[in-house]
Amino acid sequence: MVRLVSDKAEYRAEYTALYEAAFPADERRATAVWIDMDHKEFCRYAVLRNEQFAGFVTVWNFERFVYVEHFAILPALRGLGIGADVLKQLKEYYKLPLVLEVEMPEDELARRRVGFYERCGLTLCERDYLQPPYDARFDWLPMRLMTSDMTMTDEQFASVCDCLYRAVYGCEDGYSAKMKRSANA
Repeated sequence: MVRLVSDKAEYRAEYTALYEAAFPADERRATAVWIDMDHKEFCRYAVLRNEQFAGFVTVWNFERFVYVEHFAILPALRGLGIGADVLKQLKEYYKLPLVLEVEMPEDELARRRVGFYERCGLTLCERDYLQPPYDARFDWLPMRLMTSDMTMTDEQFASVCDCLYRAVYGCEDGYSAKMKRSANA
């Protein structure tokens, strides 16, 4: 049985180690910042399988969608359906479309991740998307968005990106201003 439990100190060492192992430095916040995250929209869940730590997922609950920021299952437990169960539980609990970022599907591992999310009912958005850096030392990363239950018109895409840029990444002027500057450069 897989269940999600809100952030608990008893799992902190496990999910911190997995966070650092699963995500390269340019795709995550500094660990201390991540541990102390305190935003009303942000929630971190430990993923338990048979009451044992199996992974974690962090989400931002916005008005029109839920952004899955980081999601990792312990390597030894991958392929057991845990990740699919987590996504199903998130959809049922929040009753909003899910949105997440994936690496460009340019290598086998990235294509497998996209395939996993597609099997879970998400759709790859083919529009250009740049993930803002979590830290000024790093560059913007070309990524793709994936969504469930959401039609991504140009307007909807810009609205989702604007929300992510401002709330998650702290970009004061948002996505639309960034795109206008890029077009004029």
